Amino acid sequence: MKTRAAAALTALGLACGGMAFTDGSAGAVSTAPGAASSEDGAVTTSSFKLVFSDNFNGNKLSKAWSFRNAQAPQRVCSKPDARMASVKNGKLLLRVQRDASRKPNVTNRCPNGQYLNGMIGTPNTTFSYGRFSARIKFHQPKGAHGAFWLQSPSTEVDTIEYFGRAGNKTGGLRSYVHRPKVVNGQTKFVTSGGPLKASKVRSIIGNHRISDGFHTFTVVWTPTSYVFSIDGKQTLKVTDAVSSSPVNLVLSLLSSDYELPALKSAKLPATMQVDWVKVWRRR
Repeated sequence: MKTRAAAALTALGLACGGMAFTDGSAGAVSTAPGAASSEDGAVTTSSFKLVFSDNFNGNKLSKAWSFRNAQAPQRVCSKPDARMASVKNGKLLLRVQRDASRKPNVTNRCPNGQYLNGMIGTPNTTFSYGRFSARIKFHQPKGAHGAFWLQSPSTEVDTIEYFGRAGNKTGGLRSYVHRPKVVNGQTKFVTSGGPLKASKVRSIIGNHRISDGFHTFTVVWTPTSYVFSIDGKQTLKVTDAVSSSPVNLVLSLLSSDYELPALKSAKLPATMQVDWVKVWRRR
């Protein structure tokens, strides 16, 4: 979203982390049982080389990831909290729940309550052109948006965002590219993309909600385009003002202030599950 993107681009003060990527010599790291998809198989060709893979095994985050404590101006009533990101049973769990430490929880400034959010990133691991995929089962309720995104100091690529549209089987999905563009000799901040058409999403996932199961969300970034897909089927292509700056990976479940009227009546915690994240570099 435009408001979140603008704030996020100025909020890169992150905790340190290490690296957890493969050089390809040991072969690709396998997904969790039952996690393989046609999309995953399609990219393991001579055109791409696997350079990063995390299946979220064990009981804690790998050293590639760090908690992101980036506070955005549109989330006065919510804040990131390291406890809202955990690893269990081969999945990353990102949660949103009420902040029990803030009493009273409902105030004049936050009439819909105050919340904790989950957000992690790879501050010490950057990537350039390639294919970026995550297999995600999104949260169900309205009031928070889950996302898999790429970020550099000047550009944000929202591979996917989900806004939890209860009662709408295919709504609530969005993909964006927020970046600078030279227009008539002046550099302006522009946005491409937006809500994905429900009919397009339905043709990919069938007659069920996106939050009912895991799906693979991908962006292929080249010097000339960003191509977005769900389960290997294209949903968006952006071809102008393509960035060349290396990016970090970000996974998040955030509740912006404008979403909170819906969240206050939701059953919490809301949980977004991530099965794996992978990055392939084009050979």
